[in-house]
Amino acid sequence: MTQKKAQMWFKERRIPFQFVDLKEKEMSRGEFESVVESVSRAAGSRAEAVELLADKNSKDYASFAYLDGSDKE
Repeated sequence: MTQKKAQMWFKERRIPFQFVDLKEKEMSRGEFESVVESVSRAAGSRAEAVELLADKNSKDYASFAYLDGSDKE
């Protein structure tokens, strides 16, 4: 789902949401920790959560893929 479609879906259902453009303003360390913690509950581990959050189609992924767990974060 694209960003615009998602925003429209929430608006149509009167569900409050907050949009943050990560290209304009990156996440703080606390925000990152919160997202990783939330994803890790579903993924099973922190390492799996970081892997799921990584953009595997990015041109920089090849250099990221070989790092150990703590360096990936």
